[in-house]
Amino acid sequence: MNSNIATTKSYLTALSWYAIFGALHELFHIATAFSFGLFDVSTFTRSQLKILILDAILYRQVSIPGNDDSGVHLNLELSLLRLGGWIFSVLVAILVHLHLRRKFTDAHV
Repeated sequence: MNSNIATTKSYLTALSWYAIFGALHELFHIATAFSFGLFDVSTFTRSQLKILILDAILYRQVSIPGNDDSGVHLNLELSLLRLGGWIFSVLVAILVHLHLRRKFTDAHV
C-alpha cells in the first residue's frame, strides 16, 4: 500500500514540476518579447495582461499582440521569441543535470 502512495506522490510531483517549468518557459517568451521591444506593456489594460499571463500558465501558449503577418521583420521577431524559450529550457535542463549530478555524487562519496 505504501508503494502505491509513494508512486502517486512521485507522479504528482513530476506533473507539478512539468506544469511549473512549462509556465516559466512561456513566461520567458513574454519576457523576451518585452526585452526586445516587440510590445509595450504600458499599452495593455490589466485584463489584457491577466489574459496574456493566464494563457501562458494554463494553455502553455503566448500570443504577442501588435505583430502583423507580413514581411521579413516578423520572421526575425518570431525567431527571437522562439529562441528565448529554447534558451530558457536549455538552461533549466543544465541546472537540473548539475543539481542531480552533485546530489548523486555526494550520496556515493
